[in-house]
Amino acid sequence: MFNNNIFLAGIKDNTIYVLNAFKGTTITSISAQNPIILSSDKDRNFYYLEYDGRNNYELKMLEVQEDNKLSNPRLVKTFRGPRGDAAICVGTKNLADLYLGGRNGSVYKADIEPTSTTQNFNQITENKYKKIYDITETGKDFFFLTDEKLYRSDYATGIPETVCTTQGHNQVISLNESNVILWAKSSRSPVIIKNLESQAEEVLFTPKSSLQNVRYFKKGEKDYIVEIESNSEVSIFDFETKTLKEVYSGTGIQDAVLANNGNLYVAKSAASNPQVPLLCVNPETLETVPLGVKGNVAYALSIKDNMIYGINLVSDESGKTTYVFSFDIETKMLTNILRFSNEDSDVFTYLKGGNLFTNIGKNKVYCYNLSSKKRFAYNRSASIPVDICQNKNQVVILNSNGSISWCSPTSQTLQADWYLNSDEQWFEF
Repeated sequence: MFNNNIFLAGIKDNTIYVLNAFKGTTITSISAQNPIILSSDKDRNFYYLEYDGRNNYELKMLEVQEDNKLSNPRLVKTFRGPRGDAAICVGTKNLADLYLGGRNGSVYKADIEPTSTTQNFNQITENKYKKIYDITETGKDFFFLTDEKLYRSDYATGIPETVCTTQGHNQVISLNESNVILWAKSSRSPVIIKNLESQAEEVLFTPKSSLQNVRYFKKGEKDYIVEIESNSEVSIFDFETKTLKEVYSGTGIQDAVLANNGNLYVAKSAASNPQVPLLCVNPETLETVPLGVKGNVAYALSIKDNMIYGINLVSDESGKTTYVFSFDIETKMLTNILRFSNEDSDVFTYLKGGNLFTNIGKNKVYCYNLSSKKRFAYNRSASIPVDICQNKNQVVILNSNGSISWCSPTSQTLQADWYLNSDEQWFEF
């Protein structure tokens, strides 16, 4: 509400609608990028903020003119501000001041005085927590990766130990307790291996385009990395020869796993040729064989022995359904394990021991026992789960807000929710 509650403003589908609050009629509608309404009932004019998804913000205003008519949008000033997980998501106006909140909990201050130069938001709060970007298990405990450091910790001790500093990496793969692979998703930064005892680093390879995924596989005595770039190219890195070989290219590539038979299995969109969501590639001959899986797109693959597990989105006249499936690479038999009666593109699968974990349905993590065919859902109190890993004794869930949740491999009971605070200590909430 603004202008003495005469006007009511709201947002739908990146469009701001201004209504006459008494009549319920639409006065105007304005297309806007990620808009945030700032005005209150005490304001005569209407202020809002636009965000382009990068670092650029624009403060705009609709002026209330004679007979309560509204002007076209006017640019008041521009700002450079936080992006990504720290982007501005909420705000309010108090007289000539703006107070803005970021997705990471930071609060900023600005003003509405017009200027011709681009300004910066003034952060008025301190960051009390460090966001965890990735997790992995080491056997005895777990690694936790922030934007600056890699920590080792577990539930029993509750003490985070710094094992190394990092440089822009947001993903970690544990090879053993002393060596990790570090890489940066959605970047062209080199993929490195780091020894945590000597702190020595070695560049394994540098991607040609934006890095989408990096998977580590051990086949016998040999070690490999399968990497995907820009949803269009799959390559295999051989640790022994130190070579990176492109083995498949196309469009809509989602994931890939390397099987014990030496073949690569690629999950992709069925909209590209060959028009199937799952196919097999021989890395030596580059022969490609479509597999008998029907669906629109497959993704989030896991593999154990001859069984591939993953997600398959199927769309037909009855609607969209997301399945967790298993595929036997010897018999070519597909089995649907779980289903979600809607589209869910942000799903993971994770195999550990005899359990398959998945967050199908977005809000919960399910543990499915492959032998008994029984499942349970972990209780949650934190934000939406985005990843999971398990060692012998514990399950740890990574949440979208950078916190972690501790669980048992055999019980749905939530044991604790932790943040890593700015003093590098765990804080339970």
